[in-house]
Amino acid sequence: MKAFSSGICCFLLTVFSYGQELAVVKMRNITGYISKDGNYQIEPKFINAHSFAEGLAVVKEGNKFGYINAQGKWVVQPMFDEARSFSSGMAAVKTKKEWYFIDQTGKKQEQIYAYAKAFDFVNNVAFYRTDGFYGLINKEGEVVMKPMFNAVRQFENGYSKVRDGKLWGIIDTNGKLVVEAIYNEIGSYIDGVTWAKKDNYFVLINNGEVIQLPHVTQIVAFNNSKQIIVKSGHYVGVVNSKGQEVLPFKYQNVHVNGSELMAVKKDKVWGFMNERQQVVIDFMYEDAFPFDDSGLAAAKIDKWGFINRKGEMVLSFNYDITIVNNEGRKQNVGFIDGLARVKKDNKWGFIDAKGNALGNRWYDNIELFSK
Repeated sequence: MKAFSSGICCFLLTVFSYGQELAVVKMRNITGYISKDGNYQIEPKFINAHSFAEGLAVVKEGNKFGYINAQGKWVVQPMFDEARSFSSGMAAVKTKKEWYFIDQTGKKQEQIYAYAKAFDFVNNVAFYRTDGFYGLINKEGEVVMKPMFNAVRQFENGYSKVRDGKLWGIIDTNGKLVVEAIYNEIGSYIDGVTWAKKDNYFVLINNGEVIQLPHVTQIVAFNNSKQIIVKSGHYVGVVNSKGQEVLPFKYQNVHVNGSELMAVKKDKVWGFMNERQQVVIDFMYEDAFPFDDSGLAAAKIDKWGFINRKGEMVLSFNYDITIVNNEGRKQNVGFIDGLARVKKDNKWGFIDAKGNALGNRWYDNIELFSK
């Protein structure tokens, strides 16, 4: 009865704290978690800790990995040689040489045991591989799509890039092709739009309509469907989802995030332009990123600082920033929910729009908030 009550308690704590966002912080080679008030939610005590996903976080104690909730309580005891974060209520774990899936109580999911070397579950489905081909299964172990593709990529926004022979297409979580596998290269699928390369030319595919991009020689970046950064020869420009020119091919680089003001590089310096091709903030920065929801943009003059839409310095150029986290994954730069992740005097912290450090604390390393 005691074990049962303890398990129920941990489960309820996990459910209760699921909506709470926490950030991994590292001090003197041990990691813990802080909340958005800047206080420790879980004091640093772990050798290795990962960001929260679906209310649980992978942490390492001794030589084994397990899962804790936002109260720092063990929900799944450390018993695994390797462990991945939860997604769609499932996590892949490894003991000795065996991979398998567990649910959030730590119970092995026998129905999908044989497929555990597949990708993580996303939107309740996961890829699995048989005889060199990939198919899809659901959490009950039922086949959603028979193995038919030579290569696949993890689902993003409910869609995945797949390769049939040497040609790429896109499927949804039901295994249905939304873009035929007839292209040499293909991009992500965002708001019904993607880019692709067939033979020696690029196209946009907008809800099934194929739009030629006759002068494009490279797709530089595609993170929103309204502003697609493209290259023609040595110069960069921007087109929209209909292939219409937003910025002409005359710049060295561009950063966009869907907002009207784009960070643009010309003659080795960065400035800001709008979609009417007007210079709004003069070219003077070593690097720059677009404005975020706070109304501020990260810009660099020797160090990084933050400016407003008038080009006025709001936070002085005293910081370092990075677009890659500790796991090598790209992350947003600038303010998210009123906080920006920055480095100052070799220490990392979160600052608000006035430059105040969250909790008046700085750390050896930090990650973005998650839950």
